[in-house]
Amino acid sequence: MKKNFSITKKTIDIESERIKELLHSGKVTDSEITTGLLLLEELTICFCEGQKDDFAVNVTVRKDLGGTSLVLSSSGDEFNPLIAAKESDYESEDYYRYLIFQANAKKLTYVRQNSKNIVFIQVHQSGGTPVFMAVLSMVLGFLFGLVLKYIPFSAAMFIHDNVLNMIQTLFMNAISLLITPIVFFSLTTSISRFSGDEIGRIGLKFGAIYLIYAIASILIGFGLATPAFKALISPVSGITVSVSETGSNVITLKEILFNLIPSNLVTSILQNNVLQILIFSFIFAATLSQLGEKAQIVRNLFNEFDMIFMKLMMYVIFFMPLVAFSSLAMFTFKSSVSTVLSLLYYLFVIVGGLIVLFFVYIIIIAIYGHVSPFPYMKKVKDIMPTAFVIPKRNAIFPLSIDFCRKNLGASGKISCFSMPFGSTMNKCTNLLCATVELALFSRMCDIPISGNTWIKIAAMMILLAAGSNGLVTLITVMSIAGLPVSLISFVAGIDDLIGRMRNSLDVAGDMAATVAVASNEGELDRATYKKKFVWTPPR
Repeated sequence: MKKNFSITKKTIDIESERIKELLHSGKVTDSEITTGLLLLEELTICFCEGQKDDFAVNVTVRKDLGGTSLVLSSSGDEFNPLIAAKESDYESEDYYRYLIFQANAKKLTYVRQNSKNIVFIQVHQSGGTPVFMAVLSMVLGFLFGLVLKYIPFSAAMFIHDNVLNMIQTLFMNAISLLITPIVFFSLTTSISRFSGDEIGRIGLKFGAIYLIYAIASILIGFGLATPAFKALISPVSGITVSVSETGSNVITLKEILFNLIPSNLVTSILQNNVLQILIFSFIFAATLSQLGEKAQIVRNLFNEFDMIFMKLMMYVIFFMPLVAFSSLAMFTFKSSVSTVLSLLYYLFVIVGGLIVLFFVYIIIIAIYGHVSPFPYMKKVKDIMPTAFVIPKRNAIFPLSIDFCRKNLGASGKISCFSMPFGSTMNKCTNLLCATVELALFSRMCDIPISGNTWIKIAAMMILLAAGSNGLVTLITVMSIAGLPVSLISFVAGIDDLIGRMRNSLDVAGDMAATVAVASNEGELDRATYKKKFVWTPPR
């Protein structure tokens, strides 16, 4: 719904009352209306200064699924209230007006278009919209997948290959295109804000938390899977173990260490080697930090690039509901009833393990961060559906960072550091799933894994986690346990579903670590953290 108003100096009071009545007709609270109208009146006064008495500011009231907003449009010289607020001082006549703009900067968005000043005032945000759209898209995708099962197979395959798969491929290609520059610029920008001592100290704190996550994940997976599969699953006859089948794709610790430093940065970028890019970003950013003011131009340039690529990723994420629809439709179409039933036990153990792991996050916040975990528990559920729909943690950096800053109260420099760092170093859900899969395959083959072998496997998984993907890690430890690699195909049918669940918990884990470290470093706005805040992805 849209409704337009034309406001002049003389009619500002009358039109404000009309807008107030219109806002009251929705789900906007009195405090939101008061703040919105205050910003509207102050901005209108600023735009009308130096103009004739009949100079008008156009105001549009917008109501949609995302919430309610006011859009002010005015011709004249460029006036950005956000910049004016930052540049004002105590001696300025409009200091208190600019103080209002500064206090409500999160509600304001400014653009200069066609020689006009355009300001968006976010009056009210609908908190359920992102979750609703994600769930609706997945439900419709599931139903469409069922429909594909009952139409001619050739027609269903045509839709699957040429429509649904195309949507998935284009989306993932766009994400892959942007992941590397986002990791590089975001991490470099963030680290360069720290002093040399801060980089080492904060990096060690995050590293310690991620190590606790990793150890807890392996213990949870072992503790749940071993007794459950022993009681519920019988060994499968006909599975033979071939020596040539184990160890074909094994990666050694030596290879990981030798490849930490990239020999060619361009090759690392082309291959999306995030670990090498992460290390180069650390070195490059630490150098910028040491150079101080001499490198300020470079830091400003990198900050601009960071904003550009974050915005580009937001454009890609805009198509998230469509991708959710296609993903669930493809999964439903390809999965048979027998496959789903045979994997239920495995799925239940994974879900149980992820739930227990979530409580580890809560304990970290309470013990290490010395803050109540309840605000985190209430708020993090708003972003987890988004992380489920987009199964790449790097793809939602803009959303994660925005969420940590606006909803959890972590400072910008901590948030911008923790998300890229966590996406590379925090692989706890991979370790949990690999442990459960090892226990499952061991039971299916009736090949018991000794305690000493489990200790070797756990140590190797932790060491390999940051330097390789989950599949490579699983293949490596399966060779240590003497299990056939071909068994991986048994769980391949629900790998996409499990991957999405893992991604949701990984994002939640990164945010828990962010809250804990930010609180420990005095970089957590506790008022924002405790405040009830409705978050929607930035548009």
